[in-house]
Formats: sequence, C-alpha cells, structure tokens
Amino acid sequence: MAFPSVYEMTNPLTTVRKQHFWEYFSGADLTQTTETVYNQTGGWAGAVPLSGAGNTRTGIRVESGSSAIGKVVRKIQGELSKSNSPTGTYKWTIRNNADTIVAETPTGVAGDLTEAATETFVEFTFDVSRTLVEGDRIQLEFSGGDASNDVNLSYNNSLPSMPSGFKRCVYGSSYTDTTTGTPYFKLDSTPASSILPPYRWTLTSKSTPWLDEMNDSVNGGYKLHATNGHEGILTFNNKRQYAHNGSVWIAVCNRFNSSGIMGGGLKGDDTTAENRNLSRLAIKESTNKIQAVSCNTTAATYTNTSVTSVDSTYFVLKGELGTSSIIYSVDGVTEVTHTTAASDKLPDAKLQPYVYASANGSSSGGNVLYVETYNT
Repeated sequence: MAFPSVYEMTNPLTTVRKQHFWEYFSGADLTQTTETVYNQTGGWAGAVPLSGAGNTRTGIRVESGSSAIGKVVRKIQGELSKSNSPTGTYKWTIRNNADTIVAETPTGVAGDLTEAATETFVEFTFDVSRTLVEGDRIQLEFSGGDASNDVNLSYNNSLPSMPSGFKRCVYGSSYTDTTTGTPYFKLDSTPASSILPPYRWTLTSKSTPWLDEMNDSVNGGYKLHATNGHEGILTFNNKRQYAHNGSVWIAVCNRFNSSGIMGGGLKGDDTTAENRNLSRLAIKESTNKIQAVSCNTTAATYTNTSVTSVDSTYFVLKGELGTSSIIYSVDGVTEVTHTTAASDKLPDAKLQPYVYASANGSSSGGNVLYVETYNT
C-alpha cells in the first residue's frame, strides 16, 4: 500500500475525539497508475545517428489535437545503440515551442551502449514532470563523437506514417519535421489525480509554476519543487481536526538543493496568508539554521534552531503544542520553545497537517517522507 495511513480514535461516542494519524509517502511505482503517451517498438529497422558531425537531436513533436496534450510525463525508454566508439554523454530532453529545455534526464555514457543492430531499451527519468503542450519536442540529444562514432535511436522508416498527433523531428542546424518514420521509444504518463488521495491531501500552489510528484525510489518521499520565487503547501483538504493548545505533529523532510526550503507542521485555514495560524519547522536555504515559526491570526514569531540546514538529509521535525507553549525539536533534541509571552505568537484556532516548500532557485524544494499528528 503506497500511503500506509491510520486513524486511531478514542472516545468515539463523544464530541471530543483524539485523532491519531500517520502517513508514509513511500514511492511512485506503488501508487501511480500509468498510461502510454507514445509507444513504438520493434526490431532493428534502421536508426538515426547523432554526433557532432551531423544531426544532434531526434525524437517527436507534439502536434495540435494530439492525445498527448495535457498528459504528465516523467519516464522514457528508448531503443538505443552506438556505432564504433563514441565519446561523451547523451540525454533525453523535452523542449518547448521556443526550443527551451523544460525537462531533461540524467546523462548516459555513449560508450556504454550496445552496438548497432543489437540495440537495447534504456530507461530514464526526467528531472521534473512535464505536462505536455502543443509544440513540445521529446528528443534524444548527443553532440559528441564524429561521423564514424555515434549514438543511434532506432526507428522504422518503412512505416507509412507517424501515429496521429505526432511528427518525427531531426535537428542539425535546424529542425526537419516529418510524418514518415517512427522513432522507437516509449513515453508514459502518470495522471496527476493518482498522485495524492484526493479525499485526504490537497496541494495548494500559493504561486505558480509548481510541481509535485512521488519520488520513484525507496524512501524517496513526496517531492515538491518549483522555480525561483514560488511556494506550495500540502494540507488536509482544509479539514482542521487538531487542537492549537493540545496536539503533537511530526514531519520527516529533506531539502534536495541549497536554494530550496522544506518543512512541516500544523496550519489553520489554508486560504489565509502563509504565515498565519500555524506551527512549523523549516529546513532553510543555503547554510541557514532550521527555523521554528509560530503564528496566530495576525502575526508571526521566527526563531532559529542550532541545527544547520543541509541538502539530501532527512530531519525529524517535531512540534508539541500545549496550553501555554510550543516545544520544537529536531532529531529528538529540543531546540526552541515559544510561549504565551507577548513576543511569541501561538496559533489560536484549530489546525490541520501541513507540509511547506519554497523555491529560491531553479527546481528547488524538498521531499516529505512521513507525517504524524495527534491530539493530546
């Protein structure tokens, strides 16, 4: 089960219930349904060679009316090979109509591919999900090697036409688009509706563009990321079941690069300003300290912990909300206490589980692996 989650309720016959909830965001393959956007495969029937001596890109272009438009893509499998001994690396890209790269895969080593006519399918995952639009080009790119040492994408030039809604494209110094010949690769889509259970979690983008997805790896968690100046939150469909003066929250989060901010906690009405009526710990950008934030409906208190923010490290963040204080801890060590003193602003209304991410650079944010909340 991809989202193991449990509600534990006591006093079920009374109007006051202690709700104990936890959820483990485990991995994309366990939750997401997929559908095929483009799928052309076959035995060796020819190939488009790529090298610095000729064409450097080849793939497909999404045309007007294509069934691929609006599909969210992340994975690609290509039927690849090499000729002789090319040097350098290749990658898959998605370029928009302005020919700007909007998603790309990690690079592959050209010399590691099998020889032409003994091609193999190689799978890659794009760095970000892409919702396809008209004009997008999904392409293999390689500019190393030479005329005798190249990387090949298999295709069948004897087929009468490309599948409806696509054109085959080749790029040297400019694009050539054609409806003949079919590149051999497979592109899958994961509908956004399958990523989060709609009855439980809601992604609210406080500013766009924003991307969210399950990481397809063990303990990969749920990834929230965007470009500079944008932020997004996960909340509980605005169902505020937890007491501002008697509850505990735990969030296991990481930040995947130094320009992102990632954290968790409890928040009130998610239609209000971000820094209102909440309790949060956030892994900050750069080498700034992890920060505790407490807010009522009018103001906020920010206090740094002693813990330095770092990349790709899961921190166990915890807040204990009482009648007169909030105790914040990181990895089991108490770091900050906010009280009812005039200088501290404690939440003063009912709350819901909450995950926060913000981007101060390209493709920034973080991952949440686990969330737990209960009333005391």
